[in-house]
Amino acid sequence: MDLKVNNNYKNARKPSFTAQLRGTAIRSAIRNAKDGFQIGEISEIISNVQEMGDKATVINCCADGTVIVSNNKFGISAHKYKLKKYEQSDNPALDLLRNFSNENGVLKAEYNLFNYIFEHSKNTASKKAKYKFYSSLPLSGTTKGILDAAAKKQGIIPATPMPGINAKNPEEEFEKFKSIILKNFEKYI
Repeated sequence: MDLKVNNNYKNARKPSFTAQLRGTAIRSAIRNAKDGFQIGEISEIISNVQEMGDKATVINCCADGTVIVSNNKFGISAHKYKLKKYEQSDNPALDLLRNFSNENGVLKAEYNLFNYIFEHSKNTASKKAKYKFYSSLPLSGTTKGILDAAAKKQGIIPATPMPGINAKNPEEEFEKFKSIILKNFEKYI
């Protein structure tokens, strides 16, 4: 039997997900690391962030819990918010970084940025023009979905209800959704 391995890594598609995580929280987490596992977790979080979000998204996480999200594709706007810092933790800065250890954390930061941009637009025409421009840019698929979700929340584009979902009472539908998920997890708990 002749097995050949295709080692054509030069032509492999590079991911378009290369968001950047920066800030004093990283330096603080490294300085306050108690063991090698925490240092490994920090580098893993940074690597994970580089594989998620849009390639121009910069997440600056400060040691005090302040997060500043920006993306040059969307102008000079930056959204600033604060994460809760757990001082009782053995490495509080690492706890802050753990918010970005999965794709959901990075996407939430991008969603916050889009909401901020749309909320601070002068009027509906301005919001629609920004949405049209942003949606024409080359964005990663997940970032494009987040852009659409923020635009739907701001009323820029109409929210299309999914089949079988009652658009009149979204809270009730969300509760139903949670109960379905809970039932599925009950099998494993």
